[in-house]
Amino acid sequence: MKLSLRTALLLFINLTVFIVLCITAYATYGNTMHELDEVYDAELAQTNRLMTSLLRTAHWTPSPDQVTLIQIPQQLQASEESEHDRLSDGHKYESKLGIQVWDLQQRLLFATTNALGEPLSQPQNGYHLTSREGFEWVGFSRFDPSNQVWVYTGQREDVRSEISEYLALEQLVSILLTWVPISLVIFLITAILLKPVQRFAAELATRSSQDLGAINAPLPSELEPVRIAVNTLFARLAKEIAREQRFVADASHELRTPLAALILHAAQLSKDHPNAVAIQTAAERMTRLVNQLLELARLDQFEFKQQQREAVDLLDLLHQILADLPSDEVEQIDWQIDIEPNCQLLGYPILLKVLLRNLIYNAMQQSTVDSKLIIRAHTQADELVVEVVDFGGGVSDEELTRLGERFYRSAENRQYEGTGLGLSIARRIAQLHDAQLQFSHSKPHGLTVTVKFLKSWQVTSSPAQGI
Repeated sequence: MKLSLRTALLLFINLTVFIVLCITAYATYGNTMHELDEVYDAELAQTNRLMTSLLRTAHWTPSPDQVTLIQIPQQLQASEESEHDRLSDGHKYESKLGIQVWDLQQRLLFATTNALGEPLSQPQNGYHLTSREGFEWVGFSRFDPSNQVWVYTGQREDVRSEISEYLALEQLVSILLTWVPISLVIFLITAILLKPVQRFAAELATRSSQDLGAINAPLPSELEPVRIAVNTLFARLAKEIAREQRFVADASHELRTPLAALILHAAQLSKDHPNAVAIQTAAERMTRLVNQLLELARLDQFEFKQQQREAVDLLDLLHQILADLPSDEVEQIDWQIDIEPNCQLLGYPILLKVLLRNLIYNAMQQSTVDSKLIIRAHTQADELVVEVVDFGGGVSDEELTRLGERFYRSAENRQYEGTGLGLSIARRIAQLHDAQLQFSHSKPHGLTVTVKFLKSWQVTSSPAQGI
């Protein structure tokens, strides 16, 4: 699956911004936690020194048989899950801070009510991690030589973890609050910057195959070479197509005069020379080829203008075509014509006549004596559909897809006279009228050629009626 330039830019820029924000948030979180640990560690050491100073100045005399207690209100010990941090008697986190004083015989002499029992630290100066009553504690130990006691201050680790969770959540919210507006700004900037590219693509998509003029749509400087390359390609194509059309037209004009003379001389020799008829037939076939090449060259250069459109009655057009065909060939066909009355198209009359004549002539070549040939026209949804149906030998599925190519003749049709340009001319005329030329199999055999005109090319339509 290929990503569009716009999608790729949005995806990768947003991903880069998100990664940068996450790295920044992670680094900020780590630095903040490090600073918090230092603040908490300093607080433990300061509290320890304060406790040591108080013991000295108060001339405290320890009692080995009785622990001196610092009472923490029961309300504070029971309010750890409270939504309120500050209470009337203190802070809920007081129950997670403890103080102990131990003598050298490892007897507890002094403690806060939440620090009874196991030591908060170890009898060694500095910071220590201990586990007591199912919680991890960070403790600080300091020996007081004046009273010959160890003073421990400790803090539960989950206090720091809880603050870490708050910090992580705040960082996540900050990332989202920062990333969302940045993403919107990136989206808007990308849309504005790619607007010229979209206009450029739209102009290319809506151009007809005959329009090879330069594209002047402004583009960003990085994409300007693309516009120059496309215009250069268009110019080369236009030059080559013009050269080809000029060659075909010139060659066809130059061939018409000698071919006409050849046919004339062959007709004069037909009575005396045994090969004169074959020469005349070949010359006539070459003349048809030259005429069709000229016709195709003119169609390739033809520019359809709205003011050139005329109302063309399909039934009248069909009568003209049948009248121009050899009467002996027309009488050999079982014609079935079903065209809606007053069925008219806005188009170029001469071109529409050539289109329908080529389709009918092609169907007549496929048809045997007394075989049926159907011509019908009817409205279908938003289209006017014209069909020419023969019941001849038909073509294979593979050859069906190639019908309409220039000079292509199916294996079944090579026994008939033709140049392989009739259906190509019909397809080109259909394109000039914004119509679709389609080929399908007739049942039980044969070929159906369908031309679908858009409703905008239709003048009137009425209920179907057989003729």
